[in-house]
Parts: sequence; C-alpha cells; structure tokens
Amino acid sequence: MNIVILTEKGFPYGSAAINRIISYAKGLSELSNNVQVICLKPSEKKGTEFKNKYPEGEFSSIKFKYITGSTVKSDILFTRALNYIKGIRLTFVYLWKIKPDVLFMGLFDPFTTFLFYAETRILKTRFVQERSEYPFLGTEKNLFTRVNYWIYIHFIIKLFDGLVVITESLKQFFTEKINKKAKITILPMLAEPDRFNIPRDTKKTNDYIAFCGELSGNKDGVPILIESFSLITQNHPSYKLVLIGNTNFKEFNKLVLLVEKLNLYEKVVFTGQVSRDEIPELLCQAKVLALARPESKQAEGGFPTKLGEYLATGNPVVVTKVGEIPNYLTHLQNAYLAEPGDASDFAEKLDDALANYDKAQLIGKNGQKLVYNEFNYKTQSVKLDIFLRSL
Repeated sequence: MNIVILTEKGFPYGSAAINRIISYAKGLSELSNNVQVICLKPSEKKGTEFKNKYPEGEFSSIKFKYITGSTVKSDILFTRALNYIKGIRLTFVYLWKIKPDVLFMGLFDPFTTFLFYAETRILKTRFVQERSEYPFLGTEKNLFTRVNYWIYIHFIIKLFDGLVVITESLKQFFTEKINKKAKITILPMLAEPDRFNIPRDTKKTNDYIAFCGELSGNKDGVPILIESFSLITQNHPSYKLVLIGNTNFKEFNKLVLLVEKLNLYEKVVFTGQVSRDEIPELLCQAKVLALARPESKQAEGGFPTKLGEYLATGNPVVVTKVGEIPNYLTHLQNAYLAEPGDASDFAEKLDDALANYDKAQLIGKNGQKLVYNEFNYKTQSVKLDIFLRSL
C-alpha cells in the first residue's frame, strides 16, 4: 500500500505523538508498504536550536517531506498564514499526483479536514485518523474549543473510513460517533525494543531514578514524583532524581521552588530537552524508572507512550494505577503499581524497588518480556496493516 501520514507537527524529532507515528510508520514500512510523512507547515522557531533541520529525507525507513520546502516558521503571523494555505494547496496537488491508498490525518481544522476528505472520495483513498486521547480536552475553558468539539463530534469524526485508537475507553467513546460504515481498532502503546538494547555501563555511577516526559502542568505528576523522592532520600542518600524533558515553560520555576523547599537542590537533575537518540541510554543506565501520573480524563482515555520505553529497558518501573495501565501490568510481577495522587504510596514502591534490587530486576525483566510479546511495534503493525487493508 501507498500510505501518507499528514501532520502539523515537526518530524522526525518531536513530541510523544511523533514517536508513536514513527513506531507504526516504521512497522508498516517494514511490511513492504510505501510510507511517507508529510508536514503541512514548518515546525521550527527562529532564534532557537532547530530539532528538525531537513525539509526532506528519510528516517528509520520512513520518507518525510515538509511540503512548503522549509522547516523554519516565519516571525510574521500573516506570512505563517499564507504558508499554511500554501501547504494545503501543495499537499492537495501532491496527493492528487501520487494517489495514496491510505491517508492518515491528524487533528486539523474542519475546513482542512473536509478538503482532504473530499479529495480522498475522488481518489478512492481510505481516510483514517489515529486518536491517542479524548478530543479537545478542556472544552469547558472557552467558547472556541466548545464549538470545535461540537463540530468534530457531530461532523468531522463521521468523515473517516477508519479510526485507530490507543485504548478500549476511546474505542467505546468513538464507536457510536463514527460513520456506520467505518471501522475502529485498538493500537495500544508501541515500543521499539531494539532502541533500548543498551548494556548497563558498570563503570559509571548509575544511582539515579529517571523520569522522561512532560514536566509542565500535572499531566505526568512530576510534583508528586519530586515529593515521593524526598521521602526516600534518607534511606537512599546516594540516589538522584533525573527529570528528562523540556524546561522552557512559564511554570518551570514552580518546580525549582519545590525542589528547593524539599532541600533536594543537589539531588534533582533537570536535563532540559533531550533528543530522541539520547533518551535510550539515559533510561537504560537508570536504576529505576518512574511515572507518577495522576487520575484525569486524559489518563483515562490515553496511554503513556513512555511506559513502553520504560519497560523495554528491562529496568524496574514504578507507575501509578491510572487508566488502562492495570489491564496490562500486574504489581510485583512486571512492574510496581502505586495509587495515583498518593506521594507516600509512590515513595513506598520506590523504596521497595531500591531496597530489594535483585527482586526488582526480575520484575523489570518480566516487564521487558511483556513489551517484546505484546507491545512490539512489529507485532502491532501487522495488525494495523490487516485493518487498513480491510477498509
């Protein structure tokens, strides 16, 4: 099949959503499909270090193209708007030329989505969307998002021939909302185990607990993780907490103040933004990997991509029992499961893993086996390939 994945995000270096695209695109490509990612608009801001420098190329056997010919955004709002329109026009022409069998489309504005839907009807291309969380979370915040949510639920979602979701909760949510002729399937979290086949460097001092993800807000529970870590430092004085993620956001100072308040200034390390290529070693060299995600609507419908990466390392993983995580993981069998929102309970699980590390390593290896068997991108991509061909 000739498959095109259309996105507004930067590629190949970007968010967790981009990492997920890479995993299933790579898997589909390895099944002899021709897979290409098209970036509708530039992603890099002038005056910053560019993560994505090349407007066209190949990454992990996935072809990609910034359709406007540049990865760099203009400083001028009007020029950015013109470039977006240009991106739509050039993509429309390009799709008309190559006539893909499948078009994956991310969450775009209604006009853009309908335009490409119309083109797929003419080209007889299967129109597919992949969803990793509930649509327009926080719709109560303003009128604009409420209107967009209403349009999406009543009109846009019905345009797709197929919907790919990450959890059973999302499948139940969308089943009654999609077109009656459309199909829906679950593509759970994906992991690329080979990326994490890195031997532990015994010459290094690896006494650290690592977290990788979103530091801003409370999506991943970083404040709770810091508080939990403070509760075990007396028992494990040599350990540090390494927080991997972007620190360029307004509320970052609140995390710094929390670290200072808990007297952890020399024990908590903020790495700042780290590239996709550097993450495997940072995670593999850690003693324990932690995710203190609290209960939320986002946690209910989504599934943290980073959890698959954690488990792929074979290291012990401490994670909260939110969403559908308990459907796959069992406490003390393949992970340590803690109560969400409870710093003391999370600290207890961290302490248990560090104090009984031989046992923890066995648990970590069981988690790694789970990833290899259930969440391997190769296995899941075969199922996705079958689904796409059935549309």
